[in-house]
Amino acid sequence: MTSYTVNSSNYSYSEANYLVDGGTTNDLNPGKKGVNDYYLSVLVNFADIVSYLSGKGILITDQSPLRFVATTSNNGNNLNQDIAGINGSANTASSWSSSGGFT
Repeated sequence: MTSYTVNSSNYSYSEANYLVDGGTTNDLNPGKKGVNDYYLSVLVNFADIVSYLSGKGILITDQSPLRFVATTSNNGNNLNQDIAGINGSANTASSWSSSGGFT
């Protein structure tokens, strides 16, 4: 496994700001008034990902489709807030795929 030293060239965590980032409101989380959203950006060397997954028997190239899921939580043991990219978020009785998540 590869580890990285976190610095300004490979990591950024900043508050979303409509004046800088675009949009129509500074509160990007309308259900939680006064609680703004944040951007998290992480840069990882693709060759390290290829090497790690290859060791697990998963072969990818720069042409392979990749997907990820972004979520938020107030607790360390469950996903109880937003699940990015699906309608209904975490407070729905619908399944992941019927809510618009990929399978």
